[in-house]
Amino acid sequence: MSDDLPHEPFMDIAPKKGWLDAYLKYTSWSEAPAAFHFFTGAAVLGTTMSRRAWFTKGYYKVYPNHQIILVAPTGKCRKTSALNLGLGLLRELEGVNVIADKITPEALAAELGQVTLGDKALIQTKAAEGVIYAPELAVFLGKQKYNEGLITLLTALFDNPEKWEISTKGGGKQTIEKVCLTFLGASTPDWLVSAIPQDAFGGGFMSRLLFVVQEDTPRCFPIPDVKEKPKHLIDWLRALKKQEVGEIGFRTDDDKQWYQMWYTAGKKNIPEDEKMAGYHERKPDHLLRLAMVLAVSEERVRITREDMITSNKLLNFLEESMLTNFKWLGSKPVGVDQGRILTVLRANGGTMRSGDLLRKLVFYMNGMQFRQAIETLMHAGLILERPDHKTGQHTYVLIEQTPPQKGGRGPTTPRPSEPSPEEEG
Repeated sequence: MSDDLPHEPFMDIAPKKGWLDAYLKYTSWSEAPAAFHFFTGAAVLGTTMSRRAWFTKGYYKVYPNHQIILVAPTGKCRKTSALNLGLGLLRELEGVNVIADKITPEALAAELGQVTLGDKALIQTKAAEGVIYAPELAVFLGKQKYNEGLITLLTALFDNPEKWEISTKGGGKQTIEKVCLTFLGASTPDWLVSAIPQDAFGGGFMSRLLFVVQEDTPRCFPIPDVKEKPKHLIDWLRALKKQEVGEIGFRTDDDKQWYQMWYTAGKKNIPEDEKMAGYHERKPDHLLRLAMVLAVSEERVRITREDMITSNKLLNFLEESMLTNFKWLGSKPVGVDQGRILTVLRANGGTMRSGDLLRKLVFYMNGMQFRQAIETLMHAGLILERPDHKTGQHTYVLIEQTPPQKGGRGPTTPRPSEPSPEEEG
């Protein structure tokens, strides 16, 4: 990276070589934060490999495709720009099916594979692979009647089934085979609360997604200085798309043992927030998926301990924000009110007068709801109230929780035995 670019803590854990490093250099003059670009790049690599690469995990296979949601407040962090840079490379490749419109469950199944209507079969030449592009997640998941069942279908497809059938409203069936579906979406925190229903947690939809949350970006480029052309990145992807990568395994028995110890340690950890329980059950697959992408980025077909350590750090980075931001997802209305108060306080430096705070929230809650939410947050030890006797107002102060220890582990992160400094490389 250029010395002219602002330092971002995420870059301390990002890979320093391979295709993903080159992709981060290519996007370094985009105002979207590095974390947005890295996980978009990881999804691009996973899409390019699709089902031609896999990790065998007992009774099923883990494929390298990702489901990524970029989350940031309105007007910040250039979420769509980050997604478009990655999609721009994918669109240069032949045979990549980008699904970018609002779509019904039946239409999605038809877009991906074989369609069976009654006794007649319409065979499409496309593989059941694709990239769903949802720059406005709330719009894509909309609550219209015709969209019922979309989350249920996506939850099933994200597991890359060998074969899946859905019933149509006309009484026929749509069958898709050898599924490999990538999801690239973007949202604001408020839209997530309104767009994703409570049952999405219990049904496993949320646990299959990686949420990349950024409050702001340190990058500010009035006229971006793009010094590299992406031709070398595209050529590399084209070569990868023609390659039968095959099964990706561990490099050595020691690498396998590290994963087994990490996995066992994670099983002993019970998440405090039940909304994180499904994610932690699937965290091992997320880790392997990222490790596969890191290995192939460096033109290797074996996963090393270093790949997994890096992947764990990347996931821990995401979890720190997920723990803070997503405890309000699926909340009752009062919980949503409390979440909004904390979000506004955090965005305004953690301290605000009562009148200023209420003015920013007046279109979401009335005075009684505001006071009830404030009292709940005070009793929970999340904010302090300081009276100002001169003005008659109160000042509310956000109480930041104890930060995670070095290494980025939050209170619900699996804790494997720590690798030695030599192991961390």
